[in-house]
Amino acid sequence: MPSPPGSLASTGRGPTEGEALRRWSAAGSSLTLMRDLDAEVRGNGGVDLSFNWYRAEELLSGELHGHLLASVMADARSLSMQTGLAPADAAEVMRRAVCDGTVAAEDPIQFRNLLKFALYGVREKLTAEAELGEVMRRHPAFRDFPVQEAWRFCMDHDRWHEPGGADGLRFDNEAGYMGAMLRGLKQVLEDDLNHKGRVPTAAEFEELHDTAVAGVFTRHFPQGLKGDGPVTAAVVDALTAPRANYQQATIEAEEILRRRLPDQLSHFETGFRGVQGAHYELKPGWNLSKDGLAELQHAERNFKGWARMLTPGSGYARLASQWAEQSPLQWVCDFKTSTECKALADKVLRSHAKAMRGERSDDGKLRRIAETCRTLEQAHFFNDGNARTVGFLLLNRLLLGAGMSPALMSNPNQFDGFSVGELVQSIRQGQEKFARYAGALQS
Repeated sequence: MPSPPGSLASTGRGPTEGEALRRWSAAGSSLTLMRDLDAEVRGNGGVDLSFNWYRAEELLSGELHGHLLASVMADARSLSMQTGLAPADAAEVMRRAVCDGTVAAEDPIQFRNLLKFALYGVREKLTAEAELGEVMRRHPAFRDFPVQEAWRFCMDHDRWHEPGGADGLRFDNEAGYMGAMLRGLKQVLEDDLNHKGRVPTAAEFEELHDTAVAGVFTRHFPQGLKGDGPVTAAVVDALTAPRANYQQATIEAEEILRRRLPDQLSHFETGFRGVQGAHYELKPGWNLSKDGLAELQHAERNFKGWARMLTPGSGYARLASQWAEQSPLQWVCDFKTSTECKALADKVLRSHAKAMRGERSDDGKLRRIAETCRTLEQAHFFNDGNARTVGFLLLNRLLLGAGMSPALMSNPNQFDGFSVGELVQSIRQGQEKFARYAGALQS
């Protein structure tokens, strides 16, 4: 019997596995892509990836980065078919082969580290997908929705058709993103099954965030790979190994490095932000609308002592007389302790629960849900991962709790600065997309 996804038993490689690895080493699409990149770097005046990593970063940004992740996924599936291993186990076999020098031993360290993080992201996504599938089959709203498509709940729609998008890996420049988000979705469904109709507490909201960022690297890889210096192969080996506790990976890596990990190799912080401020940009048309700006000015008064709106580089907000001329603004949240964050989150969620008990129409329920999610997003309770937690996960927890259809949200950042009416429209469109998409997948 094969081992569970992501927890390959250490039994050594059989002939089939070894041959599959040799084929991958010789002609795998991910290795070919990386070696073509190496050749292009050399052809543009660089010695190799080690000495001209700025050029490599440029080439690996955007769509080419998506191509890399898609090719790693394709190679993992190919090795899975050849060996009979589960795809997640195949990705782990490949990662180990890079770690022990069976594959890519002669390639630059940045090359090998990049592959390890890519394989880490693929393994985490596939492992979480298998875990989520078991819960989806028990949930009436999700049992007919293919788990292989669940990533659509966790990615902006404009990225679905980009390279890497069809595998749900477009955002895995933060390695581990999709794996953590699928585990977050699993928690949403489990909580709904166990506590049907109950609005989550502040502690459960915090737990949902922590699940959604667990094991996710803050590095926007491949940034940070240039001049890896002390970031030795052994450090990356430790960071990308399968873990029940991601913090243990950091402990082991720091023991190898004999100092704290550099910021670009750290995991996202968990818990409410403590004695720290937060800010984000409001871009007209993307996460700020004309009607949303008017409502945001009102919210600014409600958030007095907590948050305010500014024009970058100034102490106040410059509002254009014509919307077409409005420049980006900045929403700035003041320094707060984790206790203060938890207290406000608790207040918002309790108020939501009370208001929902008085709502009878779907329109009224949707407006309450949209308003609550927008308030939680604008309060920016966490150092990072706010939009994904609120706009993808908590939103669907509240919808399911209200007995409503889940939604495939197109852009969770709309909760930054769109109006409640516009958000309700986006949620309805997301619900319609869920119904259409689920029906198309079933037919």
